[in-house]
Amino acid sequence: MAGDAIAARGTMAADDAGSRWALADTESSIPARFARVLEARADHVAIGGDSELTYRELDALAGGFLSACRNRGWPGPGARAALLMRHGGPQMAAALAILRGGGAMVTLNPSDPPARLAEIRETVAPALVVTRGTVLEQARTAGFAEEQMSPLRTRSRVSRPGRA
Repeated sequence: MAGDAIAARGTMAADDAGSRWALADTESSIPARFARVLEARADHVAIGGDSELTYRELDALAGGFLSACRNRGWPGPGARAALLMRHGGPQMAAALAILRGGGAMVTLNPSDPPARLAEIRETVAPALVVTRGTVLEQARTAGFAEEQMSPLRTRSRVSRPGRA
């Protein structure tokens, strides 16, 4: 039956209320799915708003972030990383970088009090905390060691038609 073929490729997952069911694809990782979208839509907008990025730009930023994490000694597959960044393109690129590197990640809210960030730090015990800009001081206040931190920087993008 067609339903059996669909169920064989994934698992069924319910929403919180348990009322609607959807097929959850368990055969593709987020980086693999991203690669397929990148191939088909490289120059389309992936992230809008103040930090607009195309899929190609997001891919390049994630690759640079992954290299920076490895240069800081992040061990990669199986290792945990904490993302202490404001929402936007760089945070999404950092998340993609960690997942590409085979790691696990937890996103931390920069507006949480230092005690809450420290509690999460103790629970998660990340090998690396990815941060940038003004959030760097919050990481220090929460007790992340300097050698754990990877302050990531973004390079200026090359302008493209239609973008100032």
